[in-house]
Amino acid sequence: MESRLKEAEGDLEGANQAMQEAEGFVKAYTVPATTISLVEAFRARLLLSQAPAAAFHWADLSGLRTTDEISFIREQEYRSLARIAAQRGEIIEALSLVNRLYTSAESAGRMGWAIHLLVLQVGIYNLSGYNEKAEKVLERVLGLAQPEGFQRVFLDEGESMGKLLVKIRKIGKAHAMDSRVGAYFDRLISSFGISGDTNLLEENEVRLAKEGLIETLTEREVEVLRLVANGKTNQEIASELFLAVGTVKRHLNNIFGKLGVQNRTACVAKAREMRII
Repeated sequence: MESRLKEAEGDLEGANQAMQEAEGFVKAYTVPATTISLVEAFRARLLLSQAPAAAFHWADLSGLRTTDEISFIREQEYRSLARIAAQRGEIIEALSLVNRLYTSAESAGRMGWAIHLLVLQVGIYNLSGYNEKAEKVLERVLGLAQPEGFQRVFLDEGESMGKLLVKIRKIGKAHAMDSRVGAYFDRLISSFGISGDTNLLEENEVRLAKEGLIETLTEREVEVLRLVANGKTNQEIASELFLAVGTVKRHLNNIFGKLGVQNRTACVAKAREMRII
């Protein structure tokens, strides 16, 4: 869909314009229900990237629930609903919905759609700080996606997906892959435009390791850390990042473990000492 492509290119004005045109087309002509659902799904995703509160409102009014029996006609909307649920901090519910969508796709032999759902699962695990699970599913989906040369599905997940790909390559997991999958893996990394930064990333991780950081922080964990440094409470952080309080607490526990500290004060002091914030 043109709106999604424009958003991926960073052209938010163009994405919104394309979405308005698509919505106008759906209203003006008789189109299949699946097309209407596709437009709604992309509208929800566009809202989530620009105005999460509006996306949450869309979910509340959609009539869809994460516990629903999946309707084939509206499965694209259910995928967007899973994204929104994850952003809200409803991780278990989001993963349950994605798993049911995936099982349905796999049993019907619709592997293209199944790959899209596995990539979404990676994104949800990554967002939630379940790094090992994200890496495990990503390794699996790479093997499935390589024969067809899937690329856009990974790019659509944004910078966090690119960083995860780089991380897996750097810790050596890519070397155990089939040579064709490994070559595909490297092409994906290059498509994110970050391959030239690999040395810089490695140097940064070496510096952090020397300074006592057991594992690098995720992008979301750094966001949480900065808000902690600004004196925000867990509830305030949850509101600002559109997360559940429980998700914020989980991120904090991950941060404490990686920094080797026991409380917020020591956490902020260590982060400043290490020039993370």
